[in-house]
Amino acid sequence: MKYCMGCMSKIEDNRWNCPICGFDEKKYRPEPACLPVGTILKGKYIVGKSLKITEDTIIYIGLDAEQGKKIKIEEFFPRRYTYRDPGETKIGIYAGEAVNLFEKRLEGFIGSADNYIRENNTGYKLSEYNDNKTVIEIPTVKKTFLKMVLLLACVILIVGISLFVFIIPKGDSGVVPSATPIATESVSPTETPVASGNTNNPVTVAPEKTEKPKKTEKPTEKPEKTENPELIA
Repeated sequence: MKYCMGCMSKIEDNRWNCPICGFDEKKYRPEPACLPVGTILKGKYIVGKSLKITEDTIIYIGLDAEQGKKIKIEEFFPRRYTYRDPGETKIGIYAGEAVNLFEKRLEGFIGSADNYIRENNTGYKLSEYNDNKTVIEIPTVKKTFLKMVLLLACVILIVGISLFVFIIPKGDSGVVPSATPIATESVSPTETPVASGNTNNPVTVAPEKTEKPKKTEKPTEKPEKTENPELIA
């Protein structure tokens, strides 16, 4: 058995890719300034892959081989004063004023640590490893899963907007048309329903016929006959 340099879990000797975190040691390409994976400090601290690189430090995942516990190893590596050849463990310091500045800052770096070591011409802080402290320490498999979730969320959002814009029916004015009122039959005022014993078949009574008033003729007055005066003797 050996240790995975990506998560410090035990894996089989003939495996190069970790079944737990997905780290592949053959495909790992760190920056040239980083320590080679598998470097051992003080005979018991195993250095794994780099987790984070800043202007002054390089942070690695590590393992305390005596206690069998994961640790975080922070190496003091100020780029403006130092360098490291690829594949080497010791760092070089630029000549001149850079030497004094490096030593002064190194004392401040290890002075703030509870547990530290000095090796390879520099200093290292040793602390407990916490998977939840920084996003950069999330294993590769989890990073891939988060990318897939974000991509799926974007697709769902685009589909939702498309449905809202193109599929929801609208009227000419952009407003959903209202329902058409249903016409109701009006009852003729001349027909009055009369309730009977059988409510299922109502009887309709025809309205009574109203007689039209008779026309009254005005009497015509005949003119009185007047006798012809000539005939009267």
